[in-house]
Amino acid sequence: MDCVTAVKINGQAIAEWNKVSSTAIDVTVPEDLPVGSRIENEENENKIYLETEFKETMERTIIVLARQPIASDETVANVGKGEEVTLKGQYLSIAETITLKAEGAEEEVTVNELTVNEEGAEIKFIVPSSVKAGKVTATLAPENMNPITWTFNVLGVKPTVDRVSHTLAKAGERIRIYGDNLIDVIKIEFPHADDANIPTASAKVETEDELDEKGEFWYHEAEDGSYQMIDVIIPEGGDQTAGALYVEAGEGNGDYSYAYMNCKENIFISAFDENTDAFTSGKNFSTNQTPSASTNGLWPEAPETIGAFGDWDNNKGIDCTVTASGSDPTVDGSLKESQINFNNSEMRAKAPNGITSCNDLALQFDCFIEHDNAQYSWVTGAMRWKLGNSDRDIQFTPWHKDYDAEHQKDETYKEVDTDFSAGWKTVTFPLGDDDAYTKDKQLSNITGEAYFRFVFGRFLVPKASGDNNWDAGQTVTGFKIYLGNFRIVPYTKPGIGKTQQ
Repeated sequence: MDCVTAVKINGQAIAEWNKVSSTAIDVTVPEDLPVGSRIENEENENKIYLETEFKETMERTIIVLARQPIASDETVANVGKGEEVTLKGQYLSIAETITLKAEGAEEEVTVNELTVNEEGAEIKFIVPSSVKAGKVTATLAPENMNPITWTFNVLGVKPTVDRVSHTLAKAGERIRIYGDNLIDVIKIEFPHADDANIPTASAKVETEDELDEKGEFWYHEAEDGSYQMIDVIIPEGGDQTAGALYVEAGEGNGDYSYAYMNCKENIFISAFDENTDAFTSGKNFSTNQTPSASTNGLWPEAPETIGAFGDWDNNKGIDCTVTASGSDPTVDGSLKESQINFNNSEMRAKAPNGITSCNDLALQFDCFIEHDNAQYSWVTGAMRWKLGNSDRDIQFTPWHKDYDAEHQKDETYKEVDTDFSAGWKTVTFPLGDDDAYTKDKQLSNITGEAYFRFVFGRFLVPKASGDNNWDAGQTVTGFKIYLGNFRIVPYTKPGIGKTQQ
């Protein structure tokens, strides 16, 4: 090599080369040469040319090996599915595929569509929707080289909580959360007073049969796919503090329930006779009763004291038909109702501190429907509240098939689940929902007499047009309804990052 005077690679002169001995020289290979298996034909082969003082040229084909890629230790921010993520490092130009594996997932997801910048310092790609939410490891494993990895958090699609099946359940009991985009939820946090000790359910099980321990939850969908559910066993401490339940699909990516869990201090009817919280007006409503209906499995137990609507003298349910055709649905006795009177001022006194608007409050009660034929479904009827000096009752019929956005003014409120096969559940009535006497009013202005009615049968409901139309429902025979724990609660959703209490 003593006679070499110039070195060229692919026709370009190389400035950095040194003679090592009479038989060897050192050459610094440019960074932009094609490497390894990326050379698909002879025209793309790397050629090195050595020129001598005798004007001779020696030509050789060389294979350029890529440098070992290096992953940067810079933290990758949380990224959502369908969003672009950037992985940083050095010598990344060799990247052709990246594999992603979520913590707890059995299979990897391969990403083939990558964008690598010219400097080889960044790899960009879109996070596939098939990647499980949570901690994810991205691996670059070039052929004949050591693999390198990055770790980042993948956020699921933002979940939405519509309602909770029971809001006064005890630790160890099972409740159901209804909503959308719940499949990626990784934990459920219950209201708490101490951020160092947050009652949490984070052990996800794959089948309902596995759901039996505190802190476990199970994701599933309605048969028609119209909504999603999470069944969760309340952990220790999850039944102690009033506030909002929170579901999370990743840090900063979650949703609260309306803030009405564990509102034990807000009960204004806990017993049913004239010497306690409420007295009855009308037929077939019992005073304090012990329910004959039992709960199934881990579902919540009945309130300690309940009232009930049914034919107790004959130990059977009420027969209700819907055959009325005139302007008054009670003419032929088809309308079955029972009324509970209670003290309005005591109800208002139980409202949460600091909440004064009816728009931010709801009335709740726990109930169970039982049929003589062993079916458990609410197929007709309405709730009617009278809370003060209003000209009419507030009528609430969200379970009816025609109850839609035309009928309701608060479109954020979802349908009441009418299936009671899983036991007791909570029914929530937004106080400012659709009555001029309460909507946009202060609670302190709601004075006068107060009562609550269950109405089964054919009844009137005002339509958006102002006309009264029959809301027929279906025939119900042999039913009983048990109810208790009437309470006034907050009806607001905290924003992410705000306190639950």
